[in-house]
Amino acid sequence: MKTLFSYFKIVLGFIPFSLARIPYALTYKLALWKTGLSPSDLWPRNSYYFKRIVMLVSDLDLTLFVVKGNSLSQETKNRVSWIQRFLPLVGELNVVSEELTSKYVRFLPVLELKRDPILLRRIQLTLREAHEVEKFFFLWRMLWSDRKNLRSNPQMRKKKWAFHLESLQLDSDSFGKISNLGDFLKILDSQFECSTGYLQQLPLREDREYDSLRADLKLVFFLADWLGEVYQYNRWENEESWPTLEPRLHKILEYSLSWELWGVLTQLELETDLVKLYLHINGLKKISLHYSFDCYLPVLVEAEGLILNRMALSPKLEVFDTKGV
Repeated sequence: MKTLFSYFKIVLGFIPFSLARIPYALTYKLALWKTGLSPSDLWPRNSYYFKRIVMLVSDLDLTLFVVKGNSLSQETKNRVSWIQRFLPLVGELNVVSEELTSKYVRFLPVLELKRDPILLRRIQLTLREAHEVEKFFFLWRMLWSDRKNLRSNPQMRKKKWAFHLESLQLDSDSFGKISNLGDFLKILDSQFECSTGYLQQLPLREDREYDSLRADLKLVFFLADWLGEVYQYNRWENEESWPTLEPRLHKILEYSLSWELWGVLTQLELETDLVKLYLHINGLKKISLHYSFDCYLPVLVEAEGLILNRMALSPKLEVFDTKGV
C-alpha cells in the first residue's frame, strides 16, 4: 500500500499547472471571502505564484500586507486564524508590515523575499545580490522544510528542486542524476566554498540525528532550537560555554539571524504566545551581542518594544517581569 501511495504522489508531480492549481485557486478565493480582504491585501507567493506546485503535496503560502500606519484588527486576526485551522492547503501565512520591511530590508533574507514578487512590487524594494553564504543557508532551509519528501520520494520534487537550483545559478540537472538524498547533499556541498560537508552532517537523512550534532552546528543551523535549550537549561549566565565558531560558521550564523528576524517580523501580529516570542527576540539580541552582530540590535529592540506593547494590552498578561531576562 505504501508503495502504491508513493507512485501516486509521483504521478501528481506530472499534473499540469492548469489542473493542479484548481484546489489552490479555490482555497485562495475562500480565504479572501472568509477574511474579507482583497487580493491587494492577501496574495499567494512561492510555488503557487511561480506555477511550481505539486497537487495536494505543495502548500498555498500567503502574504497578508499591512499598509504603513495600519495594524490588524482583532476580527481580522480571528478570521486569519480560522483559515489557518480549517483550510488544509494553506501553508505559511506571513503578515508583512510595509513600515518594518522597508525600514529594515537590508537585514532580511534576500532570497526569501524574492519568492514573493508581488511584495517586491508593492513596496518597490530593490534587493542586493545574494552572497554565496546566503545562497547556501537558503538552500539548507529549503532542504530542511522538504526533507520528508526528499527522503521518501525525491523524484516527486524534481520540479521544485530544478527551480530552486536554477534560481541559485546551480546545476539544475544534478537533481535528476541522484538516486538518494545522500548523493544530492554530497553534490550540493561540493558546490559551495563556505561548506566543509555541513549538509551531509546535518539531520536531513534518516541516519543523522539532531542530538548527535556538534554544538556549533546546532547553534548555526538550528538557532531557534538552540535558544530553547539555553532557556531550558539556564545557560545565559555561562556564555563562556557557548560554541566558538570558525570563520565559515560565523558568517553562516549571520544569515541564520537574518532568517529568524524575518520570522519574527512576519509573526508579530499573529503570534498568541507573546512571552515565548519576547524571550525569542531577547535571545536573538544576546546572540547578536555575543557573536558581534550588533547591526541587528535596532530592529530587534523595535520588535521587542512592539511585543511589550501587545503584552501590556493583553488581559491575560497583566504582569510580566522582564528583569534578568
